Amino acid sequence: MTRPQPEEEGRPTHASGRPASFDDIVAGWVAEGTVPRWPDPPAARQAAAEQPVDPPPAPSVCPPYDMLAGQDHFVPPDPPPLPRMSFAAMAVLILVSAGIVLLAVHDTLRLDSAVCLPLGLVLISTGLGWLLLRCWPARTKPDAEGPDDGAIV
Repeated sequence: MTRPQPEEEGRPTHASGRPASFDDIVAGWVAEGTVPRWPDPPAARQAAAEQPVDPPPAPSVCPPYDMLAGQDHFVPPDPPPLPRMSFAAMAVLILVSAGIVLLAVHDTLRLDSAVCLPLGLVLISTGLGWLLLRCWPARTKPDAEGPDDGAIV
């Protein structure tokens, strides 16, 4: 007798040791009577079609339920006002905007592109450079206690 292949382990086999075919397996189920018949025979379909179908029950009408009835509604507080823009931030915004305008619409303004291109790039670079330099931490004067001002968070 030969050893079954790994993919054949657990499958039903004949007495001869070879795997049972699909038809043999189905024939065994039919003999046991555990296999449903599909599709339904025409007589069963016709009998099912002749049976009266009950109409679905009418939905019950309930008054709408308001979960918040009798309770106060939450009213959020007014948002805080927007912070005022500093002079340096306003200057950066003006410089970058002017540079973009010079680069984008120099023909509409009837200006020479040989002048507008470098001037627009210089204005944008100056505005962005000023913005980056403002991000640099300011140096503080050393106190009488010493140059260490503690942790900077």
